[in-house]
Amino acid sequence: MLHLAATRGEVKVVTDEIVTPTYTLALARQIKLMAEKAEPGVYHASCNGQCSWYEFAKAIFEETGTEVSLLETTTEDFPSPVKRPNYSVLQNKHLQDQGLDIMPRWREALREYLAETAL
Repeated sequence: MLHLAATRGEVKVVTDEIVTPTYTLALARQIKLMAEKAEPGVYHASCNGQCSWYEFAKAIFEETGTEVSLLETTTEDFPSPVKRPNYSVLQNKHLQDQGLDIMPRWREALREYLAETAL
């Protein structure tokens, strides 16, 4: 997103796909805890909360103070042979049931990522 903002000045991002952006460092911490304490089983581990790709891009620009013309659009404007779900938010229920869900909210994780990478 930052590269697009710097090179284009105008960015179109879809509003009709809802996701949970997940910081890999937060995921690594969660996996370490799971390896140490979790019961065997199938788990989802993603940051908490949800947003559209548009809301995620907007947060990136807000957190970095990036000036850009951000435009809402839909997936119809980006034809692709790959079919993606419009809603792909996962719930960390198995982790929550065991009191082991340490995944941050996605916006908090974004701030941590930006601080770590000095962006």
